[in-house]
Amino acid sequence: MVNFHGGDFCYGGSASPLEDGANFVREQQDIIYVNFNYRLETLGFMDFSKVERGEKYAQSGYLGILDQLLALKWIKQNIEAFGGDSTNITACGCSSGSICLAILATLDEAKGLFNRAFLFTDYHSALLTKAEKEQETNDLLTHFNAKTMSDLLNLSSEQLQEFINLNSDKYYGLGAGHGPIPENIEQAFADGKAKDIDLVINIPSCEMGSWVMATGTGFTDDFFDNIWENISKDFSKTKCDAILNFCADCKGSAPTERNEEATEYYFFREPSVELVKKQLKAGGKVRLSFWDAASPVQRFGASGYGAKCMFLGNLETGYQLGYVKNATFSKVMQLLLANFVREGN
Repeated sequence: MVNFHGGDFCYGGSASPLEDGANFVREQQDIIYVNFNYRLETLGFMDFSKVERGEKYAQSGYLGILDQLLALKWIKQNIEAFGGDSTNITACGCSSGSICLAILATLDEAKGLFNRAFLFTDYHSALLTKAEKEQETNDLLTHFNAKTMSDLLNLSSEQLQEFINLNSDKYYGLGAGHGPIPENIEQAFADGKAKDIDLVINIPSCEMGSWVMATGTGFTDDFFDNIWENISKDFSKTKCDAILNFCADCKGSAPTERNEEATEYYFFREPSVELVKKQLKAGGKVRLSFWDAASPVQRFGASGYGAKCMFLGNLETGYQLGYVKNATFSKVMQLLLANFVREGN
Protein backbone atom coordinates (compact mmCIF):
# COMPACT_ATOMS: atom_id res chain seq x y z
CA MET A 1 0.00 0.00 0.00
CA VAL A 2 1.61 3.22 -1.20
CA ASN A 3 0.60 6.51 0.42
CA PHE A 4 0.53 9.85 -1.42
CA HIS A 5 0.60 12.58 1.20
CA GLY A 6 -1.61 15.65 0.87
CA GLY A 7 -1.03 19.30 1.70
CA ASP A 8 -2.29 21.42 -1.23
CA PHE A 9 1.00 20.78 -3.09
CA CYS A 10 2.67 23.13 -0.59
CA TYR A 11 3.35 21.22 2.62
CA GLY A 12 3.07 17.84 4.28
CA GLY A 13 5.31 14.81 3.96
CA SER A 14 5.92 11.21 4.91
CA ALA A 15 6.71 12.17 8.54
CA SER A 16 3.32 13.81 9.11
CA PRO A 17 1.16 12.09 11.77
CA LEU A 18 -1.71 12.36 9.27
CA GLU A 19 0.13 9.95 6.96
CA ASP A 20 1.52 7.47 9.51
CA GLY A 21 0.81 3.82 8.69
CA ALA A 22 2.48 2.21 11.72
CA ASN A 23 -0.75 1.40 13.57
CA PHE A 24 -2.34 0.01 10.42
CA VAL A 25 0.48 -2.43 9.60
CA ARG A 26 0.77 -3.44 13.25
CA GLU A 27 -2.79 -4.77 12.91
CA GLN A 28 -2.42 -6.00 9.30
CA GLN A 29 1.03 -7.58 9.27
CA ASP A 30 0.78 -8.99 5.75
CA ILE A 31 0.50 -5.46 4.31
CA ILE A 32 3.54 -3.28 3.63
CA TYR A 33 2.87 0.46 3.88
CA VAL A 34 5.15 2.74 1.86
CA ASN A 35 5.44 6.48 2.48
CA PHE A 36 7.56 8.80 0.34
CA ASN A 37 8.17 12.48 -0.30
CA TYR A 38 8.03 14.51 -3.48
CA ARG A 39 8.97 18.05 -4.38
CA LEU A 40 6.47 20.71 -3.38
CA GLU A 41 5.61 24.35 -3.92
CA THR A 42 8.03 26.47 -5.98
CA LEU A 43 10.50 23.65 -6.65
CA GLY A 44 7.86 21.02 -7.33
CA PHE A 45 5.04 22.68 -9.22
CA MET A 46 5.94 26.18 -10.45
CA ASP A 47 6.24 26.39 -14.22
CA PHE A 48 9.42 28.04 -15.52
CA SER A 49 9.12 26.84 -19.12
CA LYS A 50 8.00 30.22 -20.49
CA VAL A 51 10.53 32.32 -18.57
CA GLU A 52 13.21 33.77 -20.83
CA ARG A 53 15.95 31.13 -21.25
CA GLY A 54 13.78 28.64 -19.39
CA GLU A 55 13.37 26.21 -22.29
CA LYS A 56 15.38 23.54 -20.47
CA TYR A 57 12.83 23.57 -17.64
CA ALA A 58 9.78 22.38 -19.59
CA GLN A 59 8.96 19.80 -16.87
CA SER A 60 9.17 22.29 -14.01
CA GLY A 61 5.40 22.59 -13.55
CA TYR A 62 4.97 18.92 -12.65
CA LEU A 63 8.26 17.77 -11.11
CA GLY A 64 6.32 16.50 -8.09
CA ILE A 65 4.38 14.15 -10.37
CA LEU A 66 7.63 12.89 -11.92
CA ASP A 67 8.94 12.21 -8.40
CA GLN A 68 5.80 10.18 -7.71
CA LEU A 69 6.23 8.21 -10.92
CA LEU A 70 9.84 7.45 -10.01
CA ALA A 71 8.78 6.29 -6.54
CA LEU A 72 6.13 3.97 -8.02
CA LYS A 73 8.66 2.52 -10.48
CA TRP A 74 11.15 1.93 -7.67
CA ILE A 75 8.50 0.21 -5.55
CA LYS A 76 7.40 -1.96 -8.47
CA GLN A 77 11.00 -3.05 -9.07
CA ASN A 78 12.09 -3.50 -5.43
CA ILE A 79 9.15 -4.20 -3.12
CA GLU A 80 9.58 -7.97 -3.32
CA ALA A 81 12.93 -7.58 -1.53
CA PHE A 82 10.88 -6.32 1.44
CA GLY A 83 8.38 -9.18 1.27
CA GLY A 84 5.90 -7.33 -0.92
CA ASP A 85 3.97 -8.36 -4.01
CA SER A 86 4.80 -6.26 -7.06
CA THR A 87 1.62 -7.45 -8.79
CA ASN A 88 -0.66 -6.25 -5.99
CA ILE A 89 -0.05 -2.56 -5.29
CA THR A 90 -2.70 -0.22 -3.91
CA ALA A 91 -2.17 3.55 -3.83
CA CYS A 92 -4.03 5.85 -1.46
CA GLY A 93 -4.15 9.61 -1.03
CA CYS A 94 -5.99 12.48 0.56
CA SER A 95 -6.48 16.06 -0.64
CA SER A 96 -3.73 16.93 -3.15
CA GLY A 97 -2.48 13.34 -2.82
CA SER A 98 -5.78 12.14 -4.27
CA ILE A 99 -5.58 14.66 -7.13
CA CYS A 100 -2.19 13.24 -8.02
CA LEU A 101 -3.63 9.71 -7.91
CA ALA A 102 -6.51 10.63 -10.20
CA ILE A 103 -3.97 12.04 -12.66
CA LEU A 104 -1.56 9.11 -12.42
CA ALA A 105 -4.44 6.69 -13.02
CA THR A 106 -4.82 8.24 -16.50
CA LEU A 107 -1.14 8.37 -17.50
CA ASP A 108 0.46 5.87 -19.88
CA GLU A 109 3.71 6.27 -17.93
CA ALA A 110 2.01 4.88 -14.80
CA LYS A 111 0.36 1.84 -16.41
CA GLY A 112 1.01 -1.30 -14.39
CA LEU A 113 2.60 0.55 -11.49
CA PHE A 114 -0.47 0.19 -9.23
CA ASN A 115 -3.63 -1.88 -9.42
CA ARG A 116 -5.98 -0.08 -7.06
CA ALA A 117 -6.47 3.38 -5.60
CA PHE A 118 -8.34 4.72 -2.57
CA LEU A 119 -9.06 8.46 -2.83
CA PHE A 120 -9.93 9.59 0.70
CA THR A 121 -10.91 13.03 -0.60
CA ASP A 122 -11.43 13.38 -4.32
CA TYR A 123 -10.49 16.92 -5.31
CA HIS A 124 -9.77 16.46 -9.02
CA SER A 125 -11.72 19.62 -9.91
CA ALA A 126 -8.86 21.72 -8.49
CA LEU A 127 -6.65 21.73 -11.59
CA LEU A 128 -5.47 25.26 -12.34
CA THR A 129 -5.83 27.00 -15.69
CA LYS A 130 -2.84 27.95 -17.80
CA ALA A 131 -3.45 31.60 -16.94
CA GLU A 132 -3.38 30.80 -13.20
CA LYS A 133 -0.13 28.89 -13.57
CA GLU A 134 1.44 31.76 -15.51
CA GLN A 135 0.37 34.19 -12.79
CA GLU A 136 2.18 32.09 -10.17
CA THR A 137 5.42 32.41 -12.11
CA ASN A 138 4.89 36.11 -12.77
CA ASP A 139 4.42 36.70 -9.04
CA LEU A 140 7.81 35.14 -8.36
CA LEU A 141 9.53 37.13 -11.11
CA THR A 142 7.94 40.36 -9.91
CA HIS A 143 8.86 39.75 -6.28
CA PHE A 144 12.57 39.42 -7.14
CA ASN A 145 12.53 41.81 -10.09
CA ALA A 146 13.81 38.91 -12.17
CA LYS A 147 13.63 38.74 -15.95
CA THR A 148 15.35 35.53 -17.00
CA MET A 149 15.93 31.99 -15.75
CA SER A 150 19.51 33.00 -14.95
CA ASP A 151 18.17 35.61 -12.51
CA LEU A 152 16.11 32.95 -10.75
CA LEU A 153 18.99 30.46 -10.61
CA ASN A 154 21.10 33.06 -8.82
CA LEU A 155 18.62 33.33 -5.95
CA SER A 156 19.72 31.83 -2.64
CA SER A 157 17.75 29.19 -0.79
CA GLU A 158 17.07 31.81 1.90
CA GLN A 159 15.51 34.15 -0.66
CA LEU A 160 13.30 31.38 -2.02
CA GLN A 161 12.26 30.40 1.49
CA GLU A 162 11.34 34.02 2.21
CA PHE A 163 9.11 34.08 -0.88
CA ILE A 164 7.48 30.77 0.11
CA ASN A 165 6.82 32.07 3.63
CA LEU A 166 5.25 35.26 2.29
CA ASN A 167 3.00 33.21 0.01
CA SER A 168 2.15 30.40 2.40
CA ASP A 169 -1.57 30.89 1.74
CA LYS A 170 -1.17 30.33 -2.01
CA TYR A 171 -2.37 27.17 -3.74
CA TYR A 172 0.19 26.01 -6.27
CA GLY A 173 -1.37 22.93 -7.79
CA LEU A 174 -1.13 21.46 -11.26
CA GLY A 175 -1.92 23.16 -14.53
CA ALA A 176 -4.49 21.51 -16.78
CA GLY A 177 -2.93 20.30 -20.02
CA HIS A 178 0.66 20.97 -18.96
CA GLY A 179 2.98 18.14 -20.00
CA PRO A 180 1.29 14.82 -19.22
CA ILE A 181 -1.41 16.41 -17.05
CA PRO A 182 -4.83 15.87 -18.67
CA GLU A 183 -6.67 18.90 -19.94
CA ASN A 184 -9.72 17.46 -18.19
CA ILE A 185 -9.48 14.56 -15.73
CA GLU A 186 -13.14 13.58 -16.13
CA GLN A 187 -12.73 13.38 -19.90
CA ALA A 188 -9.63 11.22 -19.48
CA PHE A 189 -11.69 8.86 -17.30
CA ALA A 190 -14.50 8.91 -19.89
CA ASP A 191 -11.94 7.93 -22.53
CA GLY A 192 -11.07 4.85 -20.49
CA LYS A 193 -7.61 6.02 -19.45
CA ALA A 194 -8.16 4.82 -15.86
CA LYS A 195 -10.45 1.84 -16.46
CA ASP A 196 -7.81 -0.70 -15.40
CA ILE A 197 -7.49 0.86 -11.92
CA ASP A 198 -9.91 -0.46 -9.29
CA LEU A 199 -11.07 2.63 -7.37
CA VAL A 200 -12.70 3.69 -4.14
CA ILE A 201 -13.69 7.36 -4.17
CA ASN A 202 -14.68 8.78 -0.80
CA ILE A 203 -16.87 11.86 -0.31
CA PRO A 204 -16.55 13.47 3.14
CA SER A 205 -19.81 15.01 4.29
CA CYS A 206 -18.10 18.19 5.51
CA GLU A 207 -14.62 18.77 4.13
CA MET A 208 -15.13 22.53 4.24
CA GLY A 209 -15.95 22.43 7.93
CA SER A 210 -12.38 21.40 8.69
CA TRP A 211 -11.08 24.20 6.44
CA VAL A 212 -13.14 26.80 8.30
CA MET A 213 -11.99 25.51 11.66
CA ALA A 214 -8.34 25.37 10.57
CA THR A 215 -8.09 28.71 8.77
CA GLY A 216 -10.89 30.87 10.17
CA THR A 217 -13.47 32.66 8.07
CA GLY A 218 -10.94 35.26 6.86
CA PHE A 219 -9.71 32.75 4.30
CA THR A 220 -12.95 30.99 3.59
CA ASP A 221 -15.03 34.15 3.09
CA ASP A 222 -12.79 35.03 0.15
CA PHE A 223 -12.93 31.44 -1.02
CA PHE A 224 -16.74 31.51 -0.96
CA ASP A 225 -17.11 34.82 -2.82
CA ASN A 226 -17.75 33.32 -6.25
CA ILE A 227 -19.18 29.95 -5.27
CA TRP A 228 -22.78 30.59 -6.34
CA GLU A 229 -21.65 32.22 -9.56
CA ASN A 230 -19.52 29.15 -10.29
CA ILE A 231 -22.40 26.79 -9.52
CA SER A 232 -24.80 28.68 -11.80
CA LYS A 233 -22.19 28.72 -14.56
CA ASP A 234 -21.18 25.04 -14.39
CA PHE A 235 -24.39 23.25 -13.35
CA SER A 236 -27.82 22.99 -14.95
CA LYS A 237 -30.65 25.17 -13.60
CA THR A 238 -32.39 22.12 -12.14
CA LYS A 239 -29.25 21.14 -10.25
CA CYS A 240 -28.62 24.75 -9.14
CA ASP A 241 -32.13 25.00 -7.71
CA ALA A 242 -31.73 21.67 -5.92
CA ILE A 243 -28.42 22.73 -4.36
CA LEU A 244 -29.84 26.10 -3.35
CA ASN A 245 -32.87 24.52 -1.71
CA PHE A 246 -30.76 21.94 0.09
CA CYS A 247 -28.27 24.51 1.36
CA ALA A 248 -31.04 26.82 2.57
CA ASP A 249 -32.35 24.07 4.85
CA CYS A 250 -29.00 22.73 5.99
CA LYS A 251 -27.19 23.62 9.23
CA GLY A 252 -29.35 26.65 9.88
CA SER A 253 -29.51 29.76 7.76
CA ALA A 254 -26.21 31.56 8.45
CA PRO A 255 -24.42 32.52 5.19
CA THR A 256 -21.21 30.72 6.17
CA GLU A 257 -23.02 27.41 6.65
CA ARG A 258 -24.90 27.77 3.36
CA ASN A 259 -21.68 28.62 1.55
CA GLU A 260 -19.91 25.66 3.13
CA GLU A 261 -22.55 23.29 1.82
CA ALA A 262 -22.51 24.88 -1.64
CA THR A 263 -18.73 24.52 -1.77
CA GLU A 264 -18.99 20.86 -0.72
CA TYR A 265 -21.20 20.26 -3.75
CA TYR A 266 -19.09 22.27 -6.16
CA PHE A 267 -15.63 20.96 -5.29
CA PHE A 268 -16.27 17.50 -3.83
CA ARG A 269 -19.68 15.87 -4.22
CA GLU A 270 -20.69 16.62 -7.81
CA PRO A 271 -17.20 16.12 -9.30
CA SER A 272 -16.80 12.81 -7.42
CA VAL A 273 -20.16 11.50 -8.64
CA GLU A 274 -19.32 12.56 -12.20
CA LEU A 275 -15.94 10.82 -12.02
CA VAL A 276 -17.64 7.63 -10.85
CA LYS A 277 -20.10 7.81 -13.76
CA LYS A 278 -17.26 8.27 -16.25
CA GLN A 279 -15.29 5.34 -14.81
CA LEU A 280 -18.31 3.02 -14.93
CA LYS A 281 -19.27 4.06 -18.46
CA ALA A 282 -15.72 3.34 -19.63
CA GLY A 283 -15.97 -0.18 -18.21
CA GLY A 284 -13.87 0.39 -15.11
CA LYS A 285 -14.52 -0.67 -11.52
CA VAL A 286 -15.26 1.91 -8.83
CA ARG A 287 -16.94 2.17 -5.46
CA LEU A 288 -18.31 5.42 -4.07
CA SER A 289 -18.29 5.91 -0.31
CA PHE A 290 -19.82 8.70 1.75
CA TRP A 291 -18.00 9.51 4.98
CA ASP A 292 -20.38 10.92 7.55
CA ALA A 293 -18.70 10.00 10.85
CA ALA A 294 -19.07 13.57 12.05
CA SER A 295 -16.91 15.10 14.73
CA PRO A 296 -18.68 16.11 17.96
CA VAL A 297 -16.90 19.45 17.63
CA GLN A 298 -19.51 21.88 16.31
CA ARG A 299 -19.16 22.61 12.58
CA PHE A 300 -15.94 20.61 12.22
CA GLY A 301 -17.66 17.98 10.16
CA ALA A 302 -16.52 14.68 8.71
CA SER A 303 -13.36 15.42 6.73
CA GLY A 304 -11.23 13.33 4.38
CA TYR A 305 -8.30 13.39 6.75
CA GLY A 306 -10.59 12.37 9.58
CA ALA A 307 -11.55 9.35 7.47
CA LYS A 308 -7.92 8.58 6.70
CA CYS A 309 -6.98 8.67 10.41
CA MET A 310 -9.77 6.21 11.23
CA PHE A 311 -8.87 3.89 8.34
CA LEU A 312 -5.19 3.89 9.40
CA GLY A 313 -5.85 3.61 13.12
CA ASN A 314 -4.32 6.99 13.97
CA LEU A 315 -6.64 7.75 16.88
CA GLU A 316 -4.45 10.40 18.51
CA THR A 317 -4.22 12.39 15.29
CA GLY A 318 -7.93 11.88 14.64
CA TYR A 319 -8.61 13.26 18.11
CA GLN A 320 -6.73 16.44 17.19
CA LEU A 321 -9.09 16.75 14.21
CA GLY A 322 -12.05 16.62 16.58
CA TYR A 323 -12.84 12.90 16.41
CA VAL A 324 -13.69 10.65 19.33
CA LYS A 325 -11.05 8.00 20.08
CA ASN A 326 -13.24 5.06 19.11
CA ALA A 327 -10.84 2.13 18.73
CA THR A 328 -13.54 -0.40 17.80
CA PHE A 329 -14.88 1.78 15.01
CA SER A 330 -11.36 2.38 13.70
CA LYS A 331 -10.55 -1.34 13.68
CA VAL A 332 -13.62 -2.04 11.56
CA MET A 333 -12.48 0.66 9.12
CA GLN A 334 -8.98 -0.84 9.05
CA LEU A 335 -10.39 -4.28 8.19
CA LEU A 336 -12.42 -2.81 5.32
CA LEU A 337 -9.34 -1.05 3.96
CA ALA A 338 -7.20 -4.19 4.38
CA ASN A 339 -9.74 -6.23 2.40
CA PHE A 340 -9.55 -3.73 -0.44
CA VAL A 341 -5.73 -3.72 -0.37
CA ARG A 342 -5.50 -7.51 -0.36
CA GLU A 343 -8.22 -8.46 -2.82
CA GLY A 344 -9.96 -5.35 -4.13
CA ASN A 345 -12.99 -6.34 -2.06
